[in-house]
Amino acid sequence: MSKKKIISLVAVPIGITAVISGLYFTAGKSVWNLVVSDYKTAVIKGAPEYSYENVAANDVAASNEETTNGEIDYPLTGAMFGEISCDKINLKAPMYYGDTEEILEKGTGMYAGSSLPGQNGTILIGGHDTTFMAPLEQVAVGDTLTAKTTYGTYTYEVTEMKVADLLDQSAYDLYGTSEQLVLYTCYPFGEITGDRSKRYFVYAKKVSDPVQQEVK
Repeated sequence: MSKKKIISLVAVPIGITAVISGLYFTAGKSVWNLVVSDYKTAVIKGAPEYSYENVAANDVAASNEETTNGEIDYPLTGAMFGEISCDKINLKAPMYYGDTEEILEKGTGMYAGSSLPGQNGTILIGGHDTTFMAPLEQVAVGDTLTAKTTYGTYTYEVTEMKVADLLDQSAYDLYGTSEQLVLYTCYPFGEITGDRSKRYFVYAKKVSDPVQQEVK
């Protein structure tokens, strides 16, 4: 057998193997990227989606610059201003002002059209059921939720839980005159495929304000 023929017989299989390997690597990488992309998209699409169209003009302005309402400073949009926690269910997550996709990847987000803790209104805070809000699956009536903010710590007692549709705005009252903490996340918990149009709501009433210390 000639040297040229031997080289040809060796080179051809190597070339074919290289092509197949290249296609496998490229296809495999594409498939993996597609799976990761679909997972991330599913989680993001599962995020609460509420319209800002009906937010009062002064609320929008307050969310974009430092203003003061009594002794409470409005956070800047996207700023972390506290932490929401519940020791019983091991819930401990940062609270951000606003509820964009970017915010919900970092922690829980407060709808800018709702009230801040301590303002005697409805506080609407959401997060992903696959990450920060996953512990809500274990919450029960009577459990204590704590909102620790940059200006004080507030305590709430869980009064009710329910499942509602994504766009069911009757599930919360942004114009309530008593302070109520409403946490919400996607439902069912932990699923990234299938029907993601439901939300799990947890309602809690305020039971204590920050302790005011005397200035001597």
